[in-house]
Amino acid sequence: MASYRKRGKTWRAEVRKNGQSVSASFQTKAEAQAWATQKEADIQNGVSANLAPGITAKDVFQRYMKEVSPKKAGYRWEKIRLTSLKKDPLARILLNDLKTIHLARFRDRRLNEVAPATVNRDLNLISGVLSKAGKEWGWLDQSPMQDLERPKNPRPRDRLISQDEIHRIIMVLDYEENQHIRTKNQLVGLYFLLAIKTECV
Repeated sequence: MASYRKRGKTWRAEVRKNGQSVSASFQTKAEAQAWATQKEADIQNGVSANLAPGITAKDVFQRYMKEVSPKKAGYRWEKIRLTSLKKDPLARILLNDLKTIHLARFRDRRLNEVAPATVNRDLNLISGVLSKAGKEWGWLDQSPMQDLERPKNPRPRDRLISQDEIHRIIMVLDYEENQHIRTKNQLVGLYFLLAIKTECV
């Protein structure tokens, strides 16, 4: 039997039939109903509702790290982040059982350890992994990331550089106004002053 709930701007469909249970979120109720009807028919015809039986989140992180990450410019840092994710309790959850609540618990654990901006980077990576698992590997109908509330990044600091800081930087770069540029450091000093003056205009 299928049930439907509206959560914010999305519709959540849940199908329970013959001991199997699956759920997914959609932009419209019509999409949710079409999906649920198909799932009920699949179960009735003996087709498992689970798209990835036995596959854990760790397995998904591992496959992504092996097949997708090496093609990216930031492979080294993504590998470090995925290796860390594979050790988190989130990694032990079966992909078919993965819900928004599990991701919310991960978010809250991380917020006790690192800044919101870092947590958002982790969530962005997880979102990319789950998107790949659904759209190309056929392991998910709908990503549970869709309904997750993200932490808000703190407002960026807005501070003008002081005259004393400008003076010290110029001294380190060995730059003096109206002098002939002889070194790269002095050229950097010139550009630095131009940038400061341009910002102040």
